Amino acid sequence: SILQPSNHPIEVIAVNDGSTDSSPDILQEYADKDSRVKVLHKTNGGLASARNHGLPHVSGDYVLFVDSDDIIAPHAIDNLIRVAQEKQADIVSFGFKKFYKNTYLTDLNTLSEYTARHINRQEMFQICFDESYKTKYSSGAYACARLYKKSVIESLTFDVNRRLYEDEDFTSKLLSSLNESHRIILLDIPVYYYRQRKSSLVHSKRSKRLFALYACRSAILKRFSKTSFEYGIIDKARMTTLIKIMQISLAEDRYGGYKQFKKILCPRKDLSFKTKLPYLLGRSVAKSYSIQRLDKAKQKNLKLQYWD
Repeated sequence: SILQPSNHPIEVIAVNDGSTDSSPDILQEYADKDSRVKVLHKTNGGLASARNHGLPHVSGDYVLFVDSDDIIAPHAIDNLIRVAQEKQADIVSFGFKKFYKNTYLTDLNTLSEYTARHINRQEMFQICFDESYKTKYSSGAYACARLYKKSVIESLTFDVNRRLYEDEDFTSKLLSSLNESHRIILLDIPVYYYRQRKSSLVHSKRSKRLFALYACRSAILKRFSKTSFEYGIIDKARMTTLIKIMQISLAEDRYGGYKQFKKILCPRKDLSFKTKLPYLLGRSVAKSYSIQRLDKAKQKNLKLQYWD
């Protein structure tokens, strides 16, 4: 989906992150057929390490991250570059859609019709980290959901110590580095299509993922003043993660942190009474509610057909 004819000169930097299958040969086949493809090889280090390895080799003016098994919309690169140039944008943020094995990708957006609007850094932060702030095609903190002017990210790196949620960490560093002179443009249409796999790191060991997310958001908080708009959003997002961790603990009859959890939960003014209530009515009610919530999420997940 990347190697479509383009009106702009592009380079495709493909990083082989120590693969042990036939990926190097496949990449070389692409490079032999298309001079725009440049293949880099490195020992395995994970997604963050692979992106860091590729970034110093960028010679163009803009950067777009695309993971190996995902898809971008037809003519996405041409249109994103055109928007960036016309709007003099430092960042073009766009929507993404998840797709599963039973998803028919018949609605790939050609970007022939779109509305591009300027957003400020504050709204960008909400799009990335505030779960209650909805756009039609919310892009979250995914690094792949934006076209970047190289100059705004060339001093940044992905944290190689994070095997999960390195995108949230990177995006928070980016937003903390921006000022009001940077121009951000939003295209609220799907441009990036994110394949959902059974074996994906994102879908394995839910409790492990939640602890990793809690740790990531705790680290992000340190980048912002306690009185700042950004701190409030991240702190609430961290609390939401803690509630999900507590639900798993209660469902598994682990009550060790329950009293401390209630002490943290009760004073929160950014959470509704309805959100707090099940946990204030005692352990049995809290456990029953947690099991109900987890079962609901599990049933929803079972309806989806993930790629192998």
